Amino acid sequence: MCSSSSYTSNYSRHNGDKRCGCGRKTTMRPSLIVKNSGRRFLGFVNYKIYQHAKEGWNMLRSYKQKKKEELERQVEDLKMMNEELGRGKQQLEEENDAMFMKIAELTEINVKLAAQTGLRKTQM
Repeated sequence: MCSSSSYTSNYSRHNGDKRCGCGRKTTMRPSLIVKNSGRRFLGFVNYKIYQHAKEGWNMLRSYKQKKKEELERQVEDLKMMNEELGRGKQQLEEENDAMFMKIAELTEINVKLAAQTGLRKTQM
């Protein structure tokens, strides 16, 4: 990756042009930093494009991080909902078991009553 530098030993000549150590063209630029205001340095020709791309990647990273955090929150919410549904399912299963026991009791009472009623009909 090229960076701007006033240290010229990182640069070489290629067909008369000064080039960065990575082989990219360089140009003389004035410094925009207050402490070096106006000082000229050799800089990467496409530095502004590089900076925009870097800013774009940073924005994309930030977006991806926010999206990841949002998805992680959604996963946590879904886990909580799943736990609540599990508790609700358990409660319904317990109520269902209690109803089956009540049906069994009522069936037993019904059989006894039917037997008693059957005995009376035969006696008459």
